[in-house]
Amino acid sequence: MKVYNKNSNIMCYKQNVFRVMDNFFYGLPKEYSKNYYKNLDTLSIIRTNNINNGINTGLYDADNNIIYYVDNNTIGHELFHVASNDMDKKIMGIDEYDSEPSALLEGMTELLFIKTYNIKDKHAYNFEVMVSEVLSQIPRFFQYYFIPSYDKFINIFNNPDTIKRLMDNLNVYRDISDYYLTMIYLDGINAKIDNKLRIELICSIEEVINCLIQIGYENKDKVNLNDYLSNLDRLLKKDDIKSLFSIFYDDYYNYAYKKIKKVS
Repeated sequence: MKVYNKNSNIMCYKQNVFRVMDNFFYGLPKEYSKNYYKNLDTLSIIRTNNINNGINTGLYDADNNIIYYVDNNTIGHELFHVASNDMDKKIMGIDEYDSEPSALLEGMTELLFIKTYNIKDKHAYNFEVMVSEVLSQIPRFFQYYFIPSYDKFINIFNNPDTIKRLMDNLNVYRDISDYYLTMIYLDGINAKIDNKLRIELICSIEEVINCLIQIGYENKDKVNLNDYLSNLDRLLKKDDIKSLFSIFYDDYYNYAYKKIKKVS
């Protein structure tokens, strides 16, 4: 492993990060950590000043096995990407190399990071994390993150078409959100989002919620449906979600609540 731009504080932080990862994998099946320890041998970690116009503070280049970071606190997140990267098969978690990392993959990665490192303060990918936390109630949800396979992942769900539709709409949400963040970076906090994009953003959120509820119903042989929906309701009420969708939260939550009550 090569670490660039070394200083004592950063190295101390990184060494602690690696200990946390070791503890995470301890007791798990060996195939879960296989890619992590294999990739660690050739991993490079490079500090940089800017990634994607300020949208990201960390980035993992799966092809070349390089972590770029602006903020030390993102390294733990990127190490989970390292763990999900099968360089021989050219697949990272549930995504092929020839596409941008899916929004669901980022949500899964950030959820693992939050839970493993006990992150209490503000974090990234709020909506994607919420979606991943709801879906994590499905058995083996993370298995094919660490033993990468898109096909096997979508088939842990009784209806693969629903999870594919969820992933597509979550990508739409992510792409519009990233565009808006870029506008803020370039034009300041008063940057405006086009009304057509705003409607498309809301529609993508509603469709993700529809899919989450449908997945619970379709997989009620695997989960307790009432517990599944109660967890979705609880997560929708969290402050980070309210803050994220503050402009249209009431309409968005009322829509979700009616859908949940209709199914339950």
